[in-house]
Amino acid sequence: MSIKTVLLVLISLTFNLNAMTEMEVKRYMKKYIEKKMHSPVKKIDVISKYYIDEVPDWEVYFLSMKVDITMGGKTKTSTVPQVVFTKGNQITFKLMKKGLNGKKNINYAKLLKPKVPKSAYDDAHFIAGSKDAPHKILIFSDPFCPYCQEKVPEVLKVV
Repeated sequence: MSIKTVLLVLISLTFNLNAMTEMEVKRYMKKYIEKKMHSPVKKIDVISKYYIDEVPDWEVYFLSMKVDITMGGKTKTSTVPQVVFTKGNQITFKLMKKGLNGKKNINYAKLLKPKVPKSAYDDAHFIAGSKDAPHKILIFSDPFCPYCQEKVPEVLKVV
């Protein structure tokens, strides 16, 4: 094995050993939001996380944060979504993909989506079609929303 190969393996292992844990990502985000927005963070949930195939060693986190936001003297708890990227002990809000043929760069935060857990596809959530279908549609709706009350039945009819 060449010395370059050994060094690359050691550097790779160092990055993996120093990878941020979910708890460290949550702790960082809590400190960041509370310092920058001067708003207390009540809770942070990791909706989904995975390594990005196109960008080795980078992991994407999809977060849902409950934050107390004060506006006009009134405080309201809001749910704030946030996408963050980690590599080793680094964390960033933007990870860019170079555009092809002179096109502008693409932000991975807009390109990537959370992965749906397999538990979302159980019998309790199934409402129409075939459970064994190769492609599935998830509908997120509010049963009290007038628009949802109108559109969900239309989608089910079409599907």
